[in-house]
Amino acid sequence: MLGTLCTLITALTGVHGAIVLTQKPSVQTKTTGQEVTMECNIGRYDGNYVHWYKQVPGGVPQYVLSYRYGVSSPFYGTGFSSSRFNSKSTSDLDYELIIKQRVNSWKIQRCW
Repeated sequence: MLGTLCTLITALTGVHGAIVLTQKPSVQTKTTGQEVTMECNIGRYDGNYVHWYKQVPGGVPQYVLSYRYGVSSPFYGTGFSSSRFNSKSTSDLDYELIIKQRVNSWKIQRCW
């Protein structure tokens, strides 16, 4: 069984000062075919989008999607789509990234 490692980075600077992000779980291992859900609490809502990135170990971050509370669907980066990635919010502070796993898809997911 292949697994997936997901971890976090927590920093975002806004116009009105620092917004501290809390992302959990910090590490998550799943088998191929399972969904992975990453949660991100933004601490303070100021109307901005939450941005999610994918990073393969040793590689540069790739923009996956952006999502804002109250918007019906996310905006996707080049090469990313709803067939594998989705985002939703359970409140104006709490966001989720849902990933449908594939074989050999080791990656690091980050919210900004």
